[in-house]
Amino acid sequence: MVRRVTEDEIKDAMFSIAGNKAPGPDGYTSVFFKKAWDVVGKDVCLAIQEFFQNGNVTFVLDRILQWNRKVHGSMNQMCCLLCYANLETHEHLFFQCSYSDKVWNLVRSKVGMNMVDERWDDIVEWLIPRAKSRAIRMVASRLVVAASAYGIWRERNARFFSNRVRPPEQISEIILDTVRTKLISFKFKANNDVRSFLEEWKIDGVEFFNED
Repeated sequence: MVRRVTEDEIKDAMFSIAGNKAPGPDGYTSVFFKKAWDVVGKDVCLAIQEFFQNGNVTFVLDRILQWNRKVHGSMNQMCCLLCYANLETHEHLFFQCSYSDKVWNLVRSKVGMNMVDERWDDIVEWLIPRAKSRAIRMVASRLVVAASAYGIWRERNARFFSNRVRPPEQISEIILDTVRTKLISFKFKANNDVRSFLEEWKIDGVEFFNED
């Protein structure tokens, strides 16, 4: 090269890449670098400049390792591995991420939570006054929320550790199957509401007790 590539040129090139492009095995796309540029930008520029000027791949790899330690140690992965479009925060993951929001929309109707927003605070606010209810629909709603959060977190980890990607429809079915399995382990009052609910969920083999 005749001249050294500048940091502004590197940044402009990075920021011109579409947010969901160039995903690596670690799940990072260009949106990660855009959001975290203030932290990782200097290291990215140094690595690219060294490569173009001297062809030093070892230096590049060393800078990447240092960058990874810096990011993992202080920023908790940052990029959402489910949508590759935003920072990974508790609020985003449950369930404002476009992926987890789709999962939530697929399961919430099963327990009459259609009108409950995808924001975690709204879900908790809806659950609190119903927390002690033993009605089967309320029990199921608590199980659906817990299983959804667990299912989303497992999918996130599967992508990070195993680079395994599953569609939201598959995750929603796993969540509903988990809830069904848990409900089968309970005893219920033999009334019309319970029987109607179990029929809706296609649950058989449940043990009943009679109301006194």
